[in-house]
Amino acid sequence: MFAMTLFAGHGFGQTAAECPANLSIFAEYAKVKNYDAAYTPWKEVRTLCPELNVATYVYGERILNHKIKNADDKAPFVEDLINLYDEWAVHFPTDRRGKSQKGKILASKAQAMLDHGVASKAEVYKVFDDAYTTDAESFTNPKGLYSYFKTLYENYKAGDISVSMELLFAKYEDVSEKFEYENVKLSKTLDAIIKKEDAGQPLTSRDKRNKRMCEINSRANTTYANNLDAIIAQESSCENLIPLY
Repeated sequence: MFAMTLFAGHGFGQTAAECPANLSIFAEYAKVKNYDAAYTPWKEVRTLCPELNVATYVYGERILNHKIKNADDKAPFVEDLINLYDEWAVHFPTDRRGKSQKGKILASKAQAMLDHGVASKAEVYKVFDDAYTTDAESFTNPKGLYSYFKTLYENYKAGDISVSMELLFAKYEDVSEKFEYENVKLSKTLDAIIKKEDAGQPLTSRDKRNKRMCEINSRANTTYANNLDAIIAQESSCENLIPLY
């Protein structure tokens, strides 16, 4: 309070004190997808109170993706999005239960770098690999897992000497097992909801949301795992496999 009073004459304290109000304002706009109206109060909170609430990053990702989609000059917003993930990992590396979210955050950063072409495939793979090796548990996005392997494969095909045939096949097995592992977890969650439904118990809105997400992600995992198989099949010739084994 003393600091706010001290700097009130310079405008800083007054603006910082408004962070909770601005948080509520941008969150309400973001909930109804009015991202343009949410942008200014969100920017204030992110700049002055980056540690206030994880909503700054959850909604910030949506706000910036909206800006990227609709802006004539996308570059500043793309750069801002990449920086947002770094800030997210610093200020909110865990969820409310204390579980690490670093893998999820870094994988999202790598996917954004890949989607917007702001880094080489080698740089993108390095971020994906950092996400996977430091926190594979929260790295669950099916598209991200597929992109993780695909960028390695593309680096291999481009002649990157650091990507050997042995590494390529090892990573294929690793990511394939990850897809299977995630589908087992999704199946357990889905089975519990279906048993509840079969027993005639009413499903909560959370149950319905989880059921829908399990079904969507399970299909996505299967599709991307099949795409992984199609890629590795191109390299599974006798010429390649005999020296490997």
